[in-house]
Amino acid sequence: PLATPFCADALRIGMVDSAVEQTHPVFNDAKITAKSFLSGSVQSPTLHGTAVAGVLLGKINNQAPLLKGAHLYSAEVFYRQSDYAQGATLNAMIEAINWLIEEDVKVINMSLAGPDNAILKAVINAAHKQGAYIVAAAGNEGPAADPVFPAGYEDVIAVSAIDQHQQPYRWSNQGSYIDYSALGVNVLTAQSQRRTGRESGTSMAAPIVSAALACTVARIKNAAIANRSEVLSALAEKAIDLGPVGKDPIYGFGAIQPW
Repeated sequence: PLATPFCADALRIGMVDSAVEQTHPVFNDAKITAKSFLSGSVQSPTLHGTAVAGVLLGKINNQAPLLKGAHLYSAEVFYRQSDYAQGATLNAMIEAINWLIEEDVKVINMSLAGPDNAILKAVINAAHKQGAYIVAAAGNEGPAADPVFPAGYEDVIAVSAIDQHQQPYRWSNQGSYIDYSALGVNVLTAQSQRRTGRESGTSMAAPIVSAALACTVARIKNAAIANRSEVLSALAEKAIDLGPVGKDPIYGFGAIQPW
């Protein structure tokens, strides 16, 4: 099925990730403001961030993007560790979240996962108190894995991955902290060097939920702390309940689908 846009509102959405290849043709009509939080002249790689941004607001194969009128604020925190790994310092993540809050970004996508950290937890709690919503990838360590963070924090919206047949992605984390699931297997999105291709993982599922949430926040005026429950209820209404009735450790409240 072809994806349909969640909304065309002129909204702001943020992501904490690697850099986005802004010259990619899928972003020709997109508004992107990027800021690097890496020290010195270190360049952030573009592969992961470009794929996540592609899900949010890329126009791929002439298909309308999920967020048609959005302004993406891209906070670059990842640096290259090797050909196969990238890392982010805690300091960079803290500065990135603070910058997004200052820019009045209400929904922040974090398609990244790591160990529990008291300082990161405190920064995320502070962001929530200021009316922000943080959506995070549940992780790709398998159904029996321990929670990863920030997805494992109570107020963070954790997203697991499913395939187009609504079956769980075999490497997706599971657990009581999962809030939603979304397509995260063979997702057609932007790749670096102006290419498009298919990517799998909870990193691809999280931005689908972030997009739906950003539209929900935009529709519910003054979606500050007082209306948090209203926003979260409206998002839950968009979910298709899969698995056992109600919230479960595989799909959470259900799947958010753009069709």
